[in-house]
Parts: sequence; C-alpha cells; structure tokens
Amino acid sequence: ISRDEGESVGDYAIKVSGDESQGNYTVTYVPGTFKIAGHQVVVRVNNVYKTYGDEDPAFTATVTGLQGDDTIDYDFSRDEGEDAGTYWIHASGESIQGNYEVTYITGRLTITRANLTVTPDNVLKLYDEADQQPDPDFTLSLDTLVDRDKGDDGLVPTLDKDTNTWTYTRGDG
Repeated sequence: ISRDEGESVGDYAIKVSGDESQGNYTVTYVPGTFKIAGHQVVVRVNNVYKTYGDEDPAFTATVTGLQGDDTIDYDFSRDEGEDAGTYWIHASGESIQGNYEVTYITGRLTITRANLTVTPDNVLKLYDEADQQPDPDFTLSLDTLVDRDKGDDGLVPTLDKDTNTWTYTRGDG
C-alpha cells in the first residue's frame, strides 16, 4: 500500500497492489483516497458603531484557528446605506487558503441617530393697541445639522399652526 506524495490540503490516491491471482481468489485492487483536510479558520467581523453623518470606522475581524505566524487574506464590504439603522459588514476571501479552510461570519455596523439642536429664532413685535397685528411667522435654526442634510435639498422645518408642531422634510433642490 502506498499513497501519492504531498502534505498540503487535498486528496491523494491510495494505491494497493499485489498478485491478481491468490489461491481461490481473483483479486481486484481498487484505489482509495487519502484526504488532508485544511485546518479550520474563522474570520468573525467585529461589530462597530458610528453616529449618523460620521465616516465609517475601520472594520476589523477576529481571526481564530491560524497556526504560528500564518496569515490569510480577506477584504471587507458593507451593505449600502447612511441613514440611522443596522447594516451588515461582510468579510470575504478565498475559502481555501494554503492549508486552511476559511469560514467568514458577518458583523454589524450600527448607525446611531445624530443629535440636532433646534432653536426658535427670536422675534420682536411692538405693542400697538390701535393696530393689532397677528404674530409674524416663526422660524427655526437647526444647529449641528449633518452636512448631507444642508443646502437646497436639506431638511426644511415647517410649522403646522393648527397643531403647533414642527415637521422636517427634505427639500426639493
């Protein structure tokens, strides 16, 4: 009995040989398979957080199962989206790297809401008993607004005078 040479991950033929005629038997020799399985490595993407409007943090992963100073190659990507919410972060690479069988486990990017300071603009109305004018329209200042929400297509505050509540809608620009 012998096998094909090799020490890397893969399948190697096991060869059996001998006389085909032995006593009362005709012997058929069927080759077998010698398998060297890769060592299991897991790349688990670490969960990260950011505040709405901030740049993505650096994506990292915890890698388990490597031997000695060995390394493997992988890249990160994430689901599209910039609004507050949760998005998957993916690690990807070859599933077989050298003598390793690599499994990739996704992580999460959680985008938390940004703080927004809303301040009414000061208004002056002079009292005039003879000429009772209605209050002027009130306006708001939105401090700490994220850059992508500024400009012609940014957030526009609107006062509903019937309910005395403000709503914020994206402009048409």
